[in-house]
Amino acid sequence: MFKTKHLNIWVQARDAYFNVQRWIESAVPDLSLDDFRGQPCRLGLDLASKVDIAAGELLFELARCTAPVAQQLQARGYHYARFGFYWLPEAAIEAGESEHYRGWRDADPSWLIQTDGDMIDHFAILDTILGEEGADGSRTGGLVTEFQLEEVAYDPHQATMLVTALQEAGLPCVEVRPLVLNFSEPMKQMDALIRSRAIAHSGDPVFTWMLSNVVAKPDRKDNVYPTKLRPENKIDGPVAHLMALARCMSGAEPGIARGFVEL
Repeated sequence: MFKTKHLNIWVQARDAYFNVQRWIESAVPDLSLDDFRGQPCRLGLDLASKVDIAAGELLFELARCTAPVAQQLQARGYHYARFGFYWLPEAAIEAGESEHYRGWRDADPSWLIQTDGDMIDHFAILDTILGEEGADGSRTGGLVTEFQLEEVAYDPHQATMLVTALQEAGLPCVEVRPLVLNFSEPMKQMDALIRSRAIAHSGDPVFTWMLSNVVAKPDRKDNVYPTKLRPENKIDGPVAHLMALARCMSGAEPGIARGFVEL
């Protein structure tokens, strides 16, 4: 607790599910989202609580990308490239025990996006995805204008308003409910990809910290599900990543929820 909250040091859970060292080794420090402009991708979205971190994970399947950087990464053994977005209310960042959040925000604003007030501003998330709206009603600078954003995979909890706005903008959205049957295989696949250093990332410390907090115990059927040991051990980024990866693994057309349990 002291290392994380006061010294801004990520601390791995004692029984962390993922191999964090392999994750660190797979970082590509000069990797830039700008290198993937115009490329197809999926977005996983975990909105969690209105007073806590909301996470978005943009995932590119390199085999489907034509950008030179995708071909270069594939030659080095990578299968995917991911980029994270994390939104947190100003009040939560400025809370006395949140030195790690303030450190990330101040070090690089792209690591942690501060929203005004005490609760997550869903309009700030919409602006990131759809772009800022101009006087003529057009939008610029959003994920949908810069990339081929094929769909948004989301947990329906806390998501009704935001997803409705995305659908009205014409963006396909697919529910990935927080159930073992929806997460077990993607979690095992993510573990294998990390161990083989097959997910390219820029090394942002927020996701690395969250990844180190993920724990899981197989049930009698060897199914796994991401969880955390304490409330302060956030795992929203990996959960959002798993939703996007689940959609890539499904083989379904964007917007078609084939293979997902709706209970």
